[in-house]
Amino acid sequence: MRPVIQIVNESYKDPRSVYFVTRYVTHNKDGSWLQFCGSPNTNIRDIEGQMMYVKRYFGKMSGRQVRHFFISFDNESGLIPPDLDRIGMNVCYYYSDRYQIVYVVHEDTDHLHIHFAMNTVSYVDGSMYSSGYEDSYRLTNYVTDVLKKYNKDIDDLESTPSFIYNDDSLSDDPVQMY
Repeated sequence: MRPVIQIVNESYKDPRSVYFVTRYVTHNKDGSWLQFCGSPNTNIRDIEGQMMYVKRYFGKMSGRQVRHFFISFDNESGLIPPDLDRIGMNVCYYYSDRYQIVYVVHEDTDHLHIHFAMNTVSYVDGSMYSSGYEDSYRLTNYVTDVLKKYNKDIDDLESTPSFIYNDDSLSDDPVQMY
């Protein structure tokens, strides 16, 4: 399996989505914090509070509340969680000059993966993030460059991101989102 970038195409229009997504990506199923996580511009222990503050400050409480994506790696990649910790921080830099973003390494499936949760309101000027295929391709190219820095074989990185379409409504239990 190749490294794959997956954009979660959930509407996330409910303001509680920030809580649900950030809680889901930062915690184990038992509620404990995951070990490898960080952000270049947000206090990891108050993600929801800080993102909601920016939204309230700019009066942007409607529309998509959070962007959620992840990068999944094959177990044969030779990567270990500390590697993904460094990769996650570097990928955050793609958006961090305008948007609050956090990453968290998950070890709870057959494949190591890094989740990202990003505020859709810019802390710089309050503009809403406008996603699209073009940005997904740029993100893929950026991730490819990050992986090259870690001397990982990136010939197999998909040039086109895969998309996950999850039409289920948000659960009250963030662990049950998927």
